[in-house]
Amino acid sequence: MKKYLIQFSMIIFILASCGKTEQNFAPGSEPDYSEKTAVGEGSEKKDYSPPPINETNSTSETGEDPVIEKKIIKTAEVSFGVSDYKKTKSRIEKIIKKYKGFVLQENESNNSYSIGNSIVIRVPFQNFDSLLNSLEGEADKFESKTINLNDVTEEFIDIEKRLENKRKVEAQYLEILKKAYTITDILEVNEHIRVIREEIEAKEGRLKYLSNQVGLSTITLYIHQDYDTVSYGFFHKIGEALGGGWNGFLAFLVGIIYLWPLLLIGFALFFILRSSIRRRKKNISQNK
Repeated sequence: MKKYLIQFSMIIFILASCGKTEQNFAPGSEPDYSEKTAVGEGSEKKDYSPPPINETNSTSETGEDPVIEKKIIKTAEVSFGVSDYKKTKSRIEKIIKKYKGFVLQENESNNSYSIGNSIVIRVPFQNFDSLLNSLEGEADKFESKTINLNDVTEEFIDIEKRLENKRKVEAQYLEILKKAYTITDILEVNEHIRVIREEIEAKEGRLKYLSNQVGLSTITLYIHQDYDTVSYGFFHKIGEALGGGWNGFLAFLVGIIYLWPLLLIGFALFFILRSSIRRRKKNISQNK
């Protein structure tokens, strides 16, 4: 009986010893580098994937949903005619400064019939409506207006949440890197850090772009003055005619200068032919 008890105890001890396994880096658990692990044939490849992170939206401490600030991108396009382009443009520049805006781009055009300008204006979103109304007040002949509101709140929140999660993943990889001893392990973890860092920078860039578009609204203004008005019709056309005639005369002179070799040859042929004709007439008169 005693012999069987001893054998039974040894079997239990052996089974308990076999149950102890080497700790690995499984997803969702942090690797233990308290002792160096031998790397060679038969060693298991470690998995450095960080534990999954819950991406659900968090609630406030009171258990209620947090108040979400709307993110709206405002843009507008407005077009109108004016009776005095220069004076109106000067007043528009003052109005833009008044509402703390700035001109991002200008494209001025001038021809025989009209002068106009396409102006791209950026203005703080809270001054968008006031600036737009003031600009419309400068119109002598209102033509068109288009306003667009683009709600990017959902995209903004999604990017912020994903960015927060990716930063947590990066922090976990950095902690794993501190405990890596072999060159293979270090290179593998660094590769994961490089990839997650590129993803973080891409999300930060998109978030920065959206913040800029939300914070500064865009107004594209097109103003123009037609010359067929009482003030500028007749006299402007006279000025255009005088200027065009003078430019044509200058172009004629330049063309003559370009053709000087042909003119020189022409004069030479003229004198040769005239001398030949004179000699022929002289000989005829002498023969008579």
